[in-house]
Amino acid sequence: MKKIMIILFLLLFLFPFSLMTSASQEITTEILLQQIKEIKETQKIILEQIDKRFEQVDKRFEQVYDSIRFMQNLLIALFIAVIGSPFLVHWLTKQQEKEEIAMRVKFNRLLVALKQAALHDEKLKEALTIAELL
Repeated sequence: MKKIMIILFLLLFLFPFSLMTSASQEITTEILLQQIKEIKETQKIILEQIDKRFEQVDKRFEQVYDSIRFMQNLLIALFIAVIGSPFLVHWLTKQQEKEEIAMRVKFNRLLVALKQAALHDEKLKEALTIAELL
């Protein structure tokens, strides 16, 4: 891009000098002023094109940065999931074991209460004997 700009500038600046060397053409200040205006106009056009190109490049960099940021967030989430999964499974099994222990304690208390009640109630004693709990 820089090479093209340099070539364009050289052509634009050397073109008037090549006109000066021809003997058949007379250079006046009006012609020089007109050529300078044309050069300035072409410079403005070139600079506008360069500005547009830089804006396009900036937009592309923003897109790339956004996609990299998305991938980074995705990798962080996956990392947390992979590292955190065993801890979550361990915690859930501990909670389940605590619930099972609590249920066993309650069942044992219920069984003791039924055995105590069976001492006074013959039907309950029969039912517990059939269920092989006595």
